[in-house]
Amino acid sequence: SPSPDIIALQECPYPAFGQQEFADSGYVSIGTQESHCGYVDLLVRKELTMRKAQPIIMLQEYDLPSVAATIELPNKVKIAVSSSHLEPFKEGAFERRMQCEMLMDILSQKADNCIHLGDFNMRAAEDGGIETASGGGWIDAWKETGSNSEFKFPWNSYVNTYHDGGFKFRARFDRCYARGTSLSVKQFGFMGNQPVEKKGDYLSDHFGLAVQFDVLTKDTASEFAEFDDPEWEKAAMILTDAASQK
Repeated sequence: SPSPDIIALQECPYPAFGQQEFADSGYVSIGTQESHCGYVDLLVRKELTMRKAQPIIMLQEYDLPSVAATIELPNKVKIAVSSSHLEPFKEGAFERRMQCEMLMDILSQKADNCIHLGDFNMRAAEDGGIETASGGGWIDAWKETGSNSEFKFPWNSYVNTYHDGGFKFRARFDRCYARGTSLSVKQFGFMGNQPVEKKGDYLSDHFGLAVQFDVLTKDTASEFAEFDDPEWEKAAMILTDAASQK
């Protein structure tokens, strides 16, 4: 099983869900924030929180549907990372842009190297506006790793029958953006994109994003894995969805 450094959750059924589910696996919740559907959580491996992990409380002041923190990695590189569940629906594009602008501005004030991920509810037409937001230079992790069609659509109800009988469509709702000279996207993929026990038995209506970064300094390099609701921890988002519907 993977052992990510960061777990970004959305649609948790209650604020303490992430901490309850993952404390025994060695994770600490940085905090939670209510979104339009459940709660957002950001979990950090305990070893990293014992170094320097600080929540970015400014997000609460602006009522953003996100949780963020600054983390100092073992190679001394400081990153700012956020988990978000942005405004839904096609007509929410302007609000999503405003939320992204504000989040990216805040992250950039806290660190030179930033990672912004989660369920953005974005449509393809919004790509350019987000990549150039807050001074531009934001890397889309999926595009950076070759725009592999196999991992394009984390929402694919043609394949994923979590909502049995629902409207069939594909969308790239879930995103991971990064900016910073120390960050390099190494790998991008899905987790939770296979049935658990039998045909159609999926953990969630979204597949999880699994993103791995190289974090470089002048003298050292380290691997940094970041997961947006992957399978074993995506159980959090996935079971969250299930819990909210049962």
